[in-house]
Amino acid sequence: MDSEKPEEKTDEEIRRETLDRFGHIIGKKVKFAMKDDKLENYIIHAGEEITEEILFKAKAMDKLIALSLNIVESDSEPKPNRDARQRILIGKKAARTVRADNGTIIVEAGAIITDEVLQRAKMSGKMIALSMSVK
Repeated sequence: MDSEKPEEKTDEEIRRETLDRFGHIIGKKVKFAMKDDKLENYIIHAGEEITEEILFKAKAMDKLIALSLNIVESDSEPKPNRDARQRILIGKKAARTVRADNGTIIVEAGAIITDEVLQRAKMSGKMIALSMSVK
């Protein structure tokens, strides 16, 4: 009985899939600077526009969701689009504990992000911190 391994995707397939899912954020500006996990190198600086190069740098560092939640919201962007981007976090696991400014725990490290966690993060202004904490 042979166990079939899923075929690995080519670089071009990965590139196309990434652009299909996150290409809509290219050209948008970010609110906050983002660094790599070691906090040594910037992925993007505050106010900078997202380019295709930055998109793939974020992908390589597993930071696409955080990048997509860090864009400057415009009044012209429909609210359902913002909510859909945020809902991507539901079901993901938090890599570290996220706290509100008053110390209240929004999510514990290792916990699964639920709609309730998402709401607590929104109310506390900690959506970026929450998105940066996902595995």
